[in-house]
Amino acid sequence: MRTRTAAIAAALALTFGGMSVAPASADPPEDPTADRDPSTTVRRAPAAVPVAPAAANVRGGAIVFVRGGNVWLVRGDGSGLYQVTTGGGYKTPSMANNGTIVAMRGDLLVVMRQNGQLVRAFEPEDLFPHDPTTINLTPALDPVISPDGTRVAYAQGRLRASGPNLEAEVLSSVTSVARPTLSRIWIGSDPTWVTNNRVVLSDNGGIDLANVGAVPDAWFSTSEIDPFFDDPYRFYGAYDPQLAPNGSHVVMTIDGDVVLTARVTGNPRTSTPAPPASACVVSDDGPASDDDLFSRATYAPDSASIVYANRGRLTVVRNIDACNATSAEKVLLTGTSDPYWSAAALNPPPKPKPRPTIRPFSLKKRPKVVGKARVGRKLAVTKGTWSPRPAKVSYRWFRGSKKVSGGAGAKASYRLKRADRGKRMRVKVTVRRSGYRTKTVWSTSSRRVKR
Repeated sequence: MRTRTAAIAAALALTFGGMSVAPASADPPEDPTADRDPSTTVRRAPAAVPVAPAAANVRGGAIVFVRGGNVWLVRGDGSGLYQVTTGGGYKTPSMANNGTIVAMRGDLLVVMRQNGQLVRAFEPEDLFPHDPTTINLTPALDPVISPDGTRVAYAQGRLRASGPNLEAEVLSSVTSVARPTLSRIWIGSDPTWVTNNRVVLSDNGGIDLANVGAVPDAWFSTSEIDPFFDDPYRFYGAYDPQLAPNGSHVVMTIDGDVVLTARVTGNPRTSTPAPPASACVVSDDGPASDDDLFSRATYAPDSASIVYANRGRLTVVRNIDACNATSAEKVLLTGTSDPYWSAAALNPPPKPKPRPTIRPFSLKKRPKVVGKARVGRKLAVTKGTWSPRPAKVSYRWFRGSKKVSGGAGAKASYRLKRADRGKRMRVKVTVRRSGYRTKTVWSTSSRRVKR
C-alpha cells in the first residue's frame, strides 16, 4: 500500500537518482495478471446501512480508457469497441459531455474528437515555481475535462530539497481548453468535476471541494466516513474521488487497494455537506502488490453503475450502491487502465480522409516566345515540355514587367500593338492537372518590339 504522494515521490526519485526509466511516450508493460479471472469481492462497507435495490441496467454514455498505450472507447455493456488513437504513449483520458476527449501524451495535453482528430495539443502551465529547491517536476497528471468541454483540471508533482531531506508535493489547478491559462492553485491531487465550475479533489488523503479560483473547503477524511479507517497504526488515504452525476454518492479508491462508495447527504454542488457514509467496497482478493490494484473508478451517467480497472481488467459493477446480489460485476476487457465514464454517446464521426499525395510537375523544356517582334505581327508561345503532360495550360502576356490585361493577353498568341514598341514580350505559363501541384513558369523573352 502506498499513498498517492508516495507513489509520485517514487516516480520522481527514479529520475533524480539517474535510474533508467521509460520515455513519456512509452507504454508500461501489461500486468501479467490482467488475463486472469476476476478476483474481486463486492461487499457492504463495515458501517453501511442497507438500501433498496435500484435498476441493474447499464444505460447511456461511453467509457474512454487506455489499452496498449492508445485511447479507446466502449459502451458500458461492452459493445461498440472503438480505437480512437494510434501511435501509443497516451495516458489518463477523460471525455466531456459533447464527446471531446483529453489525454496526456508525454508533456502535452492532447484535445481530440472521438474519431481521433486532433483539436489542439499544448503543455499546461507548471504549478510549482522553478526555484533552487526544485529538483524535479512531473508533467501534468490525471487531466479531467469539464462536462461542457471548456476546462481541464489537472495535478502536478514536485520533488524538492528541504534541508538534508527530499520532499514530494502535489498541487492541482484548472486550465482553459482554448488556451493555456492558470487558475488558483490548490494543494492536492486527482481533481474531478462536480459542476463546470466546481471540483472535488484529494488533499493528502482527505477530500476537499473547491470552486474554480476559490479556496477549497475540507469535506471529509476516511475516518469520518467509516470507523474501520480510524486506525492509529495505519493511515488510509482517499484518492480519485468522483461524485455520481445525481449527487447521491461519491466513489474513491483507498490507497489504490480498494474501491469505496459513500452515500452523500446535502448538495456538494453548491455547499460543503456533512461527511458521507460508507456504502459499498470492492476489494481485490488476488496476490499482494506494491502497485495500485484499482485504477480510477467513475460513475455511469445513470449514477447506478461504476467502472474501474483492476489489474488491467476493465470492470463494470452494476447497481453498486445497493451492494447486494443485484450488484453484478462484468469484465469488459483486459490489458486496460485509466477508465472514465462520460455522459457522451459513443458516436465517433467518420475519420477524416487522408489528404491525397500532391505530386510536382517536372519541367523538361521551358516555354518559348516565337515570331517576329514587330508592331502588327503576331507572337506565339509554346507550352513547354512537361512531365506528366498537363491537363490545362493558361497564359498571361507581359510587356516588360507590365501585365497585358484582358482576353487578348490570356491566349497562346498575341498581336503586337503600338504600346508594345521598345518592350520585350514574355509570358507567364501555368500548368494544372489533378493530383499535381499547380506550377507557373516564365517563358523566354522576345526581342524588343520594333515599329
